[in-house]
Amino acid sequence: MGVKKVIPILLVGMLGSCSPKMSQQSSVTTAVENKNIDWEGYSDDSSFGKDEIKVEHLQGEWSAYKGVYKFEEHLNAMKLDKPFIIEVKDDTFRRSKDSAFEKFEISQNLISQQKATKAVTGIINKLTENELTITWKDGENYTRYYYEK
Repeated sequence: MGVKKVIPILLVGMLGSCSPKMSQQSSVTTAVENKNIDWEGYSDDSSFGKDEIKVEHLQGEWSAYKGVYKFEEHLNAMKLDKPFIIEVKDDTFRRSKDSAFEKFEISQNLISQQKATKAVTGIINKLTENELTITWKDGENYTRYYYEK
């Protein structure tokens, strides 16, 4: 297998820091058509303004079957067999069914959570009644999931 085919497979495995339980996920990586991604931008197609987002708008379970990631110079799309989730309950959330709910804060379109070892940062890129796009940032690396209710 050539290096160009192995690198995306390795990158998906290494994204575990941005995406819990990644090792148990089955995914297919593909090339990204539009490489001009504004990772920290907020969509005008959202139902709420960037300054109007409240924790109440995020309540419930959201599932993502597709995503895109940037790891160093590598940029790939993902199609997931099993969805990644984010489940919001009051002022807590979890990103996998077997993890505990933990408190988080929201300021404009930024989700922040302080873990014992590091801070978790999520950037809400789009929010409607049925769509939630979040880019999880880890240093200079980004993983974006397109969640739906």
